[in-house]
Amino acid sequence: NTVVNISVYYSVSLITLSNVIGWIYFFAWSLSFYPQIYENWCHRSVVGLNFDFLVFNTIGYLCYSAYNLEMYTSEIIKEEYRLREGTLLVPVKSNDLAFSLHGIFACLITAFQCMVYNRGNQKISKICLIITSAIMIYVVAIGVCKILSMFLWLDFLTYLSYIKILITIIKYIPQAYMNYQRKSTRGWSIWLVLLDLVGAYLAHYVEHNVKFLWMIHLVHHSDHKVDTTTANRHHPLESLIRFSFTLLGVFVSGVPIG
Repeated sequence: NTVVNISVYYSVSLITLSNVIGWIYFFAWSLSFYPQIYENWCHRSVVGLNFDFLVFNTIGYLCYSAYNLEMYTSEIIKEEYRLREGTLLVPVKSNDLAFSLHGIFACLITAFQCMVYNRGNQKISKICLIITSAIMIYVVAIGVCKILSMFLWLDFLTYLSYIKILITIIKYIPQAYMNYQRKSTRGWSIWLVLLDLVGAYLAHYVEHNVKFLWMIHLVHHSDHKVDTTTANRHHPLESLIRFSFTLLGVFVSGVPIG
């Protein structure tokens, strides 16, 4: 027989460090929204920015914000999460909520630019409208199911979070296709993609392939049920690592920060 003793320590210092690093990461990652906004402002034009991408991005952040807001503020949903996951911790912090709400804010700024700046003959495509309509029908359907008490509020939010996953997969496709048709990326800030690649993919790849970093990143993979909160489940040092990669992307790309 094997006996395993587990001790749980509450460290104010570690919690403070985690919060500080989380907010630093918020500011670093939030920079990725502004190259496109700056590009639009410089040229007083949104020609080259695909409107479908903006629509999808806005929907994604709306769903992400709804999830984070309820997980952060609703005691009912927190209790449902604790009982289901067998944990006392809900991995949604104030910086997570701020990041998703800031995403909506940045999308709205860009949408305003689309209304007041030169946009040529660009418009939202029929395919985007069909996908958006399907998403709205899906939201109504799961809302009705919740009203009929077919599942918990936590389930409703989890199903809602699947929209964000879908958006993450498809949102760049319209922009990439438009760039291909125009044979140009003029009007589209390529630094947005670079910051995404460096801050997300490259950092993730390195963490999986460097043993020391993998031991830190392993906390993220300890979640036995993957949902939106999995994106927030990180070792405090991981935020610092990803912040470093994102900052590297900012310096390499020369994105204006002031």
